[in-house]
Amino acid sequence: MAELGWEAGQGVFDRLLIDADWSLNASNWMWLSASAFFTAIDRIYSPVAFPRKYPGAGAYVRHYLPELAGVPDACLLEPWTMTAAQQRQAGCVLGRDYPLPVVEHAAARARNLDRMRAAYARARRG
Repeated sequence: MAELGWEAGQGVFDRLLIDADWSLNASNWMWLSASAFFTAIDRIYSPVAFPRKYPGAGAYVRHYLPELAGVPDACLLEPWTMTAAQQRQAGCVLGRDYPLPVVEHAAARARNLDRMRAAYARARRG
């Protein structure tokens, strides 16, 4: 699976946000990616864990991603965990009705943490 830098997300937001502001958008993406303005390298925002903290996340997801409307609650934030039978029953076959995952989160998280630790160690050494 491919990895995307923060610049890809920034570009999407610049194109699609109604009130896009380039400098705020770029700064926020740099901050969230730990590329700048940030020293807590172990604080990684998960697209799965983060929404679980908020009640109503399922209604939000179903509203903005109607292709996931029939997905069981237990799989809604991780539709790739559905069995083939669940996918058919939900009317959401991965790779056809909804895209396959772009990255495997646990592996990407581990790689990124290793890279950030190495970068910070190099910076401390000068």
